[in-house]
Amino acid sequence: SAPPAATGPSRADAALPADADGAASLSAAQRRLWFLHQLDPTDTSYLVSYVVELDGAVDRAALARALRRVVARHPALRTVFPSSDAGPVQRVHDDPQVELVLERPVPGMPLAERVVRVAAASARTPMDLAAGPLLRAHLVADDRRRYALLLVAHHIVCDDWSFSVLVRDLGRCYDSEREAAVRVTRPRPP
Repeated sequence: SAPPAATGPSRADAALPADADGAASLSAAQRRLWFLHQLDPTDTSYLVSYVVELDGAVDRAALARALRRVVARHPALRTVFPSSDAGPVQRVHDDPQVELVLERPVPGMPLAERVVRVAAASARTPMDLAAGPLLRAHLVADDRRRYALLLVAHHIVCDDWSFSVLVRDLGRCYDSEREAAVRVTRPRPP
C-alpha cells in the first residue's frame, strides 16, 4: 500500500524564504498585527502572558541559560519586524536577546499577588516590533522563597500553542542545565 499523501506543509516547512539580507516577508496574520502596531505603538493589547509556578529552590543561573537555549532554538523568539523599502519584513537575530529579570519579593505579599502585579506592569509596557526583543522573562519571588516564571511575548511571535511548546522545552533545558552544573561542581574522587 502507498504511504498517505501529505496534506500540506508542516509549521516548520511553512517558513517564508529570506532574501539576501536575511529578511522575509510577513504572513497575513503578522502583517495585520504589524499594521495595528504602526497605528498605535503604545498599544499593549497584543501582548500575551504565561505563568509557570516553580516547585522548590530555583537555580537562577541554570534557568537563565535554559531560557537562552530555548530562544536560540526557536527563531520566532528572536525575530523582529522592521520596515523596509518594500514594506515590513521579518528578520531573525542570531543572538538570543532575552534576559531573565529577578523580581524581588515584597515582604508580606503572597506570590500570586506579586505575579499579578508584575504581569500587569509588564503587560502595560509596549514592545518595539522593529528592535525587539519580543519576549520578556521575569522570575517572581515571594518572601517564603517560592517562585513563578512569568513570560510575556508579543502575539506576532507567540500564541497559546507556542507557549506550551516553549514551556515544555524550557523545562527540559532547565533540567539539563541543572544536571550539567551538578556534574561540573561535583568533586572528583581521589
